[in-house]
Amino acid sequence: MATIGGTSRPERAFNILLLGFSFSTAFELNLFPQLSLNGIYLFLMSTAAACALFLGWLPTRALNAEELQQQETIEDHLEDWRVPKYLPVVCLVAVCFTYINIGGYFTYIELAALADGITAEQVGPLLTWSSFLALAGCVLALICSRFGLFRPLFAALITMAVLVGMLSGGITYTNLMVSLFAFMAMWTFVDVFQSAMMGHMDRSGSLVALLPAVQGFGQFLGPNIAASIIGAGLGYSIMFLVSGSMTLIAMVLYAGIYIYMHRRRSVLAAAT
Repeated sequence: MATIGGTSRPERAFNILLLGFSFSTAFELNLFPQLSLNGIYLFLMSTAAACALFLGWLPTRALNAEELQQQETIEDHLEDWRVPKYLPVVCLVAVCFTYINIGGYFTYIELAALADGITAEQVGPLLTWSSFLALAGCVLALICSRFGLFRPLFAALITMAVLVGMLSGGITYTNLMVSLFAFMAMWTFVDVFQSAMMGHMDRSGSLVALLPAVQGFGQFLGPNIAASIIGAGLGYSIMFLVSGSMTLIAMVLYAGIYIYMHRRRSVLAAAT
Protein backbone atom coordinates (compact mmCIF):
# COMPACT_ATOMS: atom_id res chain seq x y z
CA MET A 1 0.00 0.00 0.00
CA ALA A 2 2.86 2.39 0.82
CA THR A 3 4.50 1.68 -2.53
CA ILE A 4 1.30 2.26 -4.51
CA GLY A 5 0.54 5.42 -2.54
CA GLY A 6 4.02 6.75 -3.38
CA THR A 7 3.51 6.65 -7.15
CA SER A 8 3.21 9.87 -9.12
CA ARG A 9 -0.45 9.16 -9.91
CA PRO A 10 -1.90 7.27 -6.94
CA GLU A 11 -5.48 7.54 -8.21
CA ARG A 12 -4.53 5.52 -11.31
CA ALA A 13 -2.42 3.07 -9.28
CA PHE A 14 -5.17 2.38 -6.75
CA ASN A 15 -7.68 2.06 -9.58
CA ILE A 16 -5.55 -0.67 -11.16
CA LEU A 17 -5.25 -2.38 -7.76
CA LEU A 18 -9.01 -2.43 -7.21
CA LEU A 19 -9.65 -3.43 -10.81
CA GLY A 20 -7.39 -6.44 -10.32
CA PHE A 21 -9.11 -7.18 -7.02
CA SER A 22 -12.51 -7.09 -8.72
CA PHE A 23 -11.40 -9.50 -11.45
CA SER A 24 -9.87 -11.90 -8.94
CA THR A 25 -13.03 -11.87 -6.80
CA ALA A 26 -15.25 -12.60 -9.77
CA PHE A 27 -12.84 -15.32 -10.93
CA GLU A 28 -12.83 -16.99 -7.51
CA LEU A 29 -16.62 -16.89 -7.22
CA ASN A 30 -16.85 -18.88 -10.43
CA LEU A 31 -13.83 -21.16 -9.83
CA PHE A 32 -14.26 -22.24 -6.21
CA PRO A 33 -17.61 -24.06 -6.65
CA GLN A 34 -15.85 -26.33 -9.17
CA LEU A 35 -13.01 -27.26 -6.79
CA SER A 36 -12.86 -29.56 -3.80
CA LEU A 37 -12.07 -28.09 -0.40
CA ASN A 38 -8.48 -29.28 -0.72
CA GLY A 39 -8.34 -27.78 -4.20
CA ILE A 40 -9.40 -24.38 -2.85
CA TYR A 41 -6.67 -24.44 -0.21
CA LEU A 42 -4.05 -25.51 -2.75
CA PHE A 43 -5.13 -22.69 -5.06
CA LEU A 44 -4.84 -20.11 -2.27
CA MET A 45 -1.44 -21.46 -1.20
CA SER A 46 -0.06 -21.36 -4.74
CA THR A 47 -1.26 -17.81 -5.44
CA ALA A 48 0.22 -16.58 -2.15
CA ALA A 49 3.55 -18.25 -2.96
CA ALA A 50 3.53 -16.72 -6.45
CA CYS A 51 3.57 -13.24 -4.88
CA ALA A 52 7.18 -13.88 -3.83
CA LEU A 53 8.17 -13.64 -7.50
CA PHE A 54 7.26 -9.95 -7.54
CA LEU A 55 8.96 -8.84 -4.32
CA GLY A 56 12.05 -7.74 -6.25
CA TRP A 57 9.99 -4.99 -7.89
CA LEU A 58 9.25 -3.31 -4.57
CA PRO A 59 11.54 -0.53 -3.30
CA THR A 60 13.88 -1.73 -0.57
CA ARG A 61 12.93 1.11 1.77
CA ALA A 62 10.82 4.25 2.00
CA LEU A 63 12.15 7.58 0.73
CA ASN A 64 14.00 9.68 3.28
CA ALA A 65 13.36 13.42 3.65
CA GLU A 66 16.05 14.42 1.14
CA GLU A 67 14.89 11.92 -1.50
CA LEU A 68 11.29 12.99 -0.94
CA GLN A 69 12.27 16.62 -1.56
CA GLN A 70 14.04 15.63 -4.79
CA GLN A 71 10.99 13.73 -5.99
CA GLU A 72 8.71 16.66 -5.24
CA THR A 73 11.04 18.98 -7.16
CA ILE A 74 10.77 16.72 -10.20
CA GLU A 75 7.03 16.32 -9.79
CA ASP A 76 5.91 19.86 -9.09
CA HIS A 77 2.23 19.01 -8.71
CA LEU A 78 3.00 16.80 -5.71
CA GLU A 79 4.55 19.68 -3.78
CA ASP A 80 1.20 21.43 -3.71
CA TRP A 81 -0.17 18.59 -1.55
CA ARG A 82 2.06 19.27 1.44
CA VAL A 83 -0.37 19.37 4.33
CA PRO A 84 -0.22 19.14 8.13
CA LYS A 85 0.19 15.59 9.41
CA TYR A 86 -3.22 15.57 11.05
CA LEU A 87 -5.07 15.91 7.72
CA PRO A 88 -4.21 12.39 6.46
CA VAL A 89 -5.09 11.15 9.96
CA VAL A 90 -8.53 12.73 9.55
CA CYS A 91 -8.72 10.94 6.19
CA LEU A 92 -8.05 7.63 7.95
CA VAL A 93 -10.88 8.36 10.41
CA ALA A 94 -13.19 9.09 7.47
CA VAL A 95 -12.18 5.79 5.84
CA CYS A 96 -13.07 4.03 9.09
CA PHE A 97 -16.57 5.57 9.11
CA THR A 98 -17.06 4.57 5.47
CA TYR A 99 -16.19 0.97 6.30
CA ILE A 100 -18.45 0.92 9.35
CA ASN A 101 -21.26 1.43 6.85
CA ILE A 102 -19.87 -1.19 4.48
CA GLY A 103 -19.38 -3.74 7.25
CA GLY A 104 -22.84 -3.33 8.71
CA TYR A 105 -24.52 -3.31 5.31
CA PHE A 106 -22.96 -6.48 3.93
CA THR A 107 -23.24 -8.41 7.20
CA TYR A 108 -27.01 -7.95 7.52
CA ILE A 109 -28.30 -7.28 4.02
CA GLU A 110 -29.14 -10.95 3.39
CA LEU A 111 -30.77 -11.46 6.79
CA ALA A 112 -32.77 -8.26 6.40
CA ALA A 113 -33.94 -9.32 2.94
CA LEU A 114 -35.01 -12.74 4.22
CA ALA A 115 -36.87 -11.09 7.11
CA ASP A 116 -38.85 -9.01 4.60
CA GLY A 117 -39.91 -12.06 2.60
CA ILE A 118 -37.25 -12.23 -0.12
CA THR A 119 -36.33 -15.88 -0.66
CA ALA A 120 -32.80 -17.26 -0.38
CA GLU A 121 -33.03 -18.33 -4.05
CA GLN A 122 -33.56 -14.69 -4.99
CA VAL A 123 -30.94 -13.16 -2.69
CA GLY A 124 -28.10 -15.57 -3.54
CA PRO A 125 -27.76 -14.71 -7.26
CA LEU A 126 -28.00 -10.99 -6.50
CA LEU A 127 -25.12 -11.21 -4.04
CA THR A 128 -23.04 -13.15 -6.56
CA TRP A 129 -23.70 -11.01 -9.62
CA SER A 130 -23.39 -7.74 -7.73
CA SER A 131 -19.68 -8.48 -7.26
CA PHE A 132 -19.17 -7.81 -10.98
CA LEU A 133 -20.35 -4.22 -10.46
CA ALA A 134 -17.07 -3.56 -8.65
CA LEU A 135 -15.54 -3.47 -12.14
CA ALA A 136 -18.00 -0.77 -13.15
CA GLY A 137 -16.99 1.23 -10.08
CA CYS A 138 -13.34 1.18 -11.15
CA VAL A 139 -14.16 2.25 -14.70
CA LEU A 140 -16.41 5.02 -13.42
CA ALA A 141 -13.65 6.20 -11.07
CA LEU A 142 -11.22 6.33 -14.00
CA ILE A 143 -13.66 8.52 -15.93
CA CYS A 144 -14.52 10.78 -12.99
CA SER A 145 -10.90 11.38 -11.94
CA ARG A 146 -10.84 14.30 -14.38
CA PHE A 147 -13.14 16.13 -11.94
CA GLY A 148 -10.60 15.98 -9.12
CA LEU A 149 -10.74 13.90 -5.96
CA PHE A 150 -13.19 15.60 -3.64
CA ARG A 151 -16.22 16.18 -5.87
CA PRO A 152 -16.59 12.57 -7.09
CA LEU A 153 -16.00 11.37 -3.52
CA PHE A 154 -18.73 13.64 -2.13
CA ALA A 155 -21.20 12.42 -4.76
CA ALA A 156 -20.34 8.77 -4.11
CA LEU A 157 -20.67 9.04 -0.33
CA ILE A 158 -24.09 10.68 -0.63
CA THR A 159 -25.13 7.97 -3.07
CA MET A 160 -23.99 5.22 -0.68
CA ALA A 161 -25.98 6.79 2.14
CA VAL A 162 -29.10 6.89 -0.04
CA LEU A 163 -28.62 3.29 -1.23
CA VAL A 164 -28.51 2.05 2.36
CA GLY A 165 -31.18 4.37 3.74
CA MET A 166 -33.67 3.46 1.01
CA LEU A 167 -33.95 -0.03 2.53
CA SER A 168 -35.19 1.36 5.85
CA GLY A 169 -38.70 1.63 4.43
CA GLY A 170 -38.83 -2.09 3.62
CA ILE A 171 -37.05 -4.40 1.20
CA THR A 172 -38.49 -5.53 -2.11
CA TYR A 173 -36.72 -7.51 -4.80
CA THR A 174 -36.40 -4.36 -6.94
CA ASN A 175 -34.93 -2.00 -4.37
CA LEU A 176 -32.68 -4.80 -3.09
CA MET A 177 -31.25 -5.31 -6.57
CA VAL A 178 -30.75 -1.57 -7.10
CA SER A 179 -29.15 -1.14 -3.68
CA LEU A 180 -26.81 -4.12 -3.97
CA PHE A 181 -25.64 -3.47 -7.52
CA ALA A 182 -25.11 0.27 -7.08
CA PHE A 183 -23.57 -0.11 -3.61
CA MET A 184 -20.98 -2.57 -4.90
CA ALA A 185 -20.01 -0.13 -7.67
CA MET A 186 -19.76 2.76 -5.19
CA TRP A 187 -17.62 0.67 -2.84
CA THR A 188 -14.70 0.41 -5.26
CA PHE A 189 -15.36 3.92 -6.59
CA VAL A 190 -15.02 5.42 -3.11
CA ASP A 191 -11.98 3.28 -2.32
CA VAL A 192 -10.09 4.66 -5.33
CA PHE A 193 -10.58 8.28 -4.29
CA GLN A 194 -10.07 7.75 -0.56
CA SER A 195 -6.83 5.84 -1.13
CA ALA A 196 -5.58 8.29 -3.76
CA MET A 197 -6.20 11.21 -1.42
CA MET A 198 -4.11 9.49 1.24
CA GLY A 199 -1.39 8.87 -1.34
CA HIS A 200 -1.23 12.56 -2.27
CA MET A 201 -1.20 13.76 1.34
CA ASP A 202 1.26 11.22 2.74
CA ARG A 203 4.15 10.83 0.30
CA SER A 204 6.22 8.90 2.86
CA GLY A 205 3.66 6.07 2.86
CA SER A 206 3.72 5.61 6.64
CA LEU A 207 0.03 6.46 7.04
CA VAL A 208 -1.04 5.02 3.68
CA ALA A 209 0.20 1.66 4.97
CA LEU A 210 -2.46 1.87 7.69
CA LEU A 211 -5.34 1.87 5.20
CA PRO A 212 -6.00 -1.92 5.37
CA ALA A 213 -5.94 -1.79 9.19
CA VAL A 214 -8.40 1.11 9.30
CA GLN A 215 -10.66 -0.59 6.75
CA GLY A 216 -10.59 -3.80 8.75
CA PHE A 217 -11.34 -1.96 11.99
CA GLY A 218 -14.33 -0.29 10.35
CA GLN A 219 -15.56 -3.64 9.06
CA PHE A 220 -15.24 -4.95 12.63
CA LEU A 221 -17.16 -2.05 14.16
CA GLY A 222 -19.94 -1.99 11.55
CA PRO A 223 -21.42 -5.46 12.23
CA ASN A 224 -21.09 -4.94 16.00
CA ILE A 225 -22.92 -1.63 15.91
CA ALA A 226 -25.59 -3.16 13.66
CA ALA A 227 -25.92 -6.18 15.97
CA SER A 228 -26.35 -3.90 18.98
CA ILE A 229 -29.15 -2.00 17.22
CA ILE A 230 -30.94 -5.21 16.23
CA GLY A 231 -30.33 -6.75 19.65
CA ALA A 232 -31.97 -3.71 21.25
CA GLY A 233 -35.11 -4.48 19.25
CA LEU A 234 -34.91 -1.40 17.04
CA GLY A 235 -35.08 -3.48 13.86
CA TYR A 236 -33.38 -3.46 10.50
CA SER A 237 -34.90 -0.10 9.49
CA ILE A 238 -33.02 1.80 12.19
CA MET A 239 -29.93 -0.28 11.51
CA PHE A 240 -29.89 0.76 7.85
CA LEU A 241 -30.42 4.43 8.76
CA VAL A 242 -27.56 4.40 11.27
CA SER A 243 -25.31 2.48 8.89
CA GLY A 244 -25.98 4.87 6.02
CA SER A 245 -25.35 7.88 8.25
CA MET A 246 -21.77 6.71 8.78
CA THR A 247 -20.88 7.71 5.21
CA LEU A 248 -22.38 11.14 5.82
CA ILE A 249 -20.07 11.57 8.82
CA ALA A 250 -17.17 10.61 6.53
CA MET A 251 -18.35 13.19 4.01
CA VAL A 252 -18.43 15.92 6.69
CA LEU A 253 -14.81 15.07 7.60
CA TYR A 254 -13.76 15.28 3.94
CA ALA A 255 -15.67 18.54 3.58
CA GLY A 256 -13.63 19.98 6.45
CA ILE A 257 -10.41 18.93 4.72
CA TYR A 258 -11.66 20.42 1.43
CA ILE A 259 -12.43 23.77 3.07
CA TYR A 260 -9.06 23.86 4.83
CA MET A 261 -7.12 23.09 1.67
CA HIS A 262 -8.92 25.72 -0.39
CA ARG A 263 -8.44 28.39 2.24
CA ARG A 264 -4.80 27.62 3.04
CA ARG A 265 -3.73 26.15 -0.29
CA SER A 266 -5.61 27.98 -3.02
CA VAL A 267 -3.30 26.44 -5.61
CA LEU A 268 -5.12 23.16 -5.01
CA ALA A 269 -8.36 24.50 -6.47
CA ALA A 270 -7.78 22.79 -9.80
CA ALA A 271 -6.30 19.60 -8.39
CA THR A 272 -9.08 18.90 -5.92
